[in-house]
Amino acid sequence: MSTSSPALDVFDTGQAKVLVVEDDPHDREYLLHILRGDFETFEAEDGDAALALVAEEEFDVVLADNGLPGISGEKLLQECSQRRPVMARVLLSGVLNLETVLRSVNGGHIFAALKKPVDPSTLLTTMHNAARSCRLARERSLLISELANANAQIYEEQQSLITLNNELRMLVTIATHDLREPLRSTRFFLDKCVEVLQEHEDRTVVDSLLKIKKAHSRMDDLLAGLREWLQMQTGEFDLDDVDAGLIVEEALDNLARLMVEREVDLQVPETWPKICVNRTLIRSVFENLLSNAVRFSPGEQPQIKIDWDDNGQMARFKCSDNGIGIDPAYHEQVFGMFKRLESKRKFDGTGAGLAICQKIVQRHGGEIGVDSARGEGSTFWFTLPLASEADEE
Repeated sequence: MSTSSPALDVFDTGQAKVLVVEDDPHDREYLLHILRGDFETFEAEDGDAALALVAEEEFDVVLADNGLPGISGEKLLQECSQRRPVMARVLLSGVLNLETVLRSVNGGHIFAALKKPVDPSTLLTTMHNAARSCRLARERSLLISELANANAQIYEEQQSLITLNNELRMLVTIATHDLREPLRSTRFFLDKCVEVLQEHEDRTVVDSLLKIKKAHSRMDDLLAGLREWLQMQTGEFDLDDVDAGLIVEEALDNLARLMVEREVDLQVPETWPKICVNRTLIRSVFENLLSNAVRFSPGEQPQIKIDWDDNGQMARFKCSDNGIGIDPAYHEQVFGMFKRLESKRKFDGTGAGLAICQKIVQRHGGEIGVDSARGEGSTFWFTLPLASEADEE
């Protein structure tokens, strides 16, 4: 990185450094006299001296006579282009050979070629343009370098985040698995104790053990919910075009016992859209919403209605009930992980279901929400992508 050029205005070439390479003392002084008022000038009488200066100093423009002793001006500028690529190079010659000019310009060795004797105005205009070209090239090189460094840093940070995320997922997966193992063992022995004590009709101890057993079941459900939610954060899954009605039928089959016990009055549409989803995950969403609609409709026959519409790209499903409803102030909170608005003594559940539903819907590119008021039932809605027309045909 240059310590001087970044601070310079690329359009203000007054501080530009110019190296004049001319073997004739009178011609060299003439050129320097014209340039000194506008530039910081340096001089060399041949190619070797010029290359020595180029190695030590970062010039904006080098102006070289083609008729130098030893190495020609054309060869000198070609060598300079290798050593200082962004430095602008101007060739000066008493006789401008078209082939030489074209070869140098096309090869990128020179910025311009001037014929001696050169007019002062033409020389100044050319040198200012060359200096601006150099400043722009240097600034571009600096920006590219900074961008490359920034991209490298971003990549490293992304890799660190990926590593940390993978480690976190592994830690939580191991933790949820290991924590569930002792629960299974203690539950086994609790079941044995309950069996023995029930034979002796010791209800006090049996009731206490049953409460412990219920607490164990709740902890097991919490850990299972946490693990499922974590898997939905970054886990990959397949998508297929599926009739939404088939998914709802499968969800209802899994909830058949609950629906019959509560004598649910269920209304479903006659037709269903075809959606592009993971069948298993979306079935889980419908199961969660339907079971919640039943559980939070105490004291009366649950009335549930499933409906849908679409906007040509996304299908919008609605699951409405006549349950206890949700205060609008808590509509966003219900989708929080392990968030419960009602006492677990009155309603079973872990508070993880809606959070998992939200993550599943979001991973499908959809949205989920609720329209509800306390005591007026709830309508949970969510959107999912429709199957493409080509696939439907």
